[in-house]
Amino acid sequence: MKITLSLLALGASTLFSVMASPSVENAIVNDQSNVVLKRAGERGGHGRGRGRGYNRFGRNWYFDSLSDSVFINSLRYRPSFFYGQRFQFLFQNSLVFRNYWNTDDYFRSCWDRDTLFRDAWFSTLYPIGYPRFRTGGIYYNYFDRFGYSRRGGRRRGHGRRH
Repeated sequence: MKITLSLLALGASTLFSVMASPSVENAIVNDQSNVVLKRAGERGGHGRGRGRGYNRFGRNWYFDSLSDSVFINSLRYRPSFFYGQRFQFLFQNSLVFRNYWNTDDYFRSCWDRDTLFRDAWFSTLYPIGYPRFRTGGIYYNYFDRFGYSRRGGRRRGHGRRH
């Protein structure tokens, strides 16, 4: 009798511990959500409210939110870091940025690997903050170091054009 009760208690304990542990399916979903946040240039796991947003070019932009899936699916070349909605903001509103992105693989690799490069481009359209990238700042025209300019054109022959 004591053995039966012990086995029942052990069985119930095992059952409850299995039910309390996260399932493999949930672990995969959580891991995938971190990949999505990483795609956006975020660390993952830190939820933020949408806030007020920034209204420009006929819509509200939420730079800590994900880009639109319709936009993402329309891209010929997808970046490793969407950087929230910053990539979409630049791609849709800067002809120079869009032309570089669609024609130059070196430009795309600079965007994917260099945070300062991303911030420098973002500061060209976003008028608030980023003093290090403005006139007189330590990183003013940072992307010029890679042969790119705000007005388009190329001074050096980096990368391949397609």
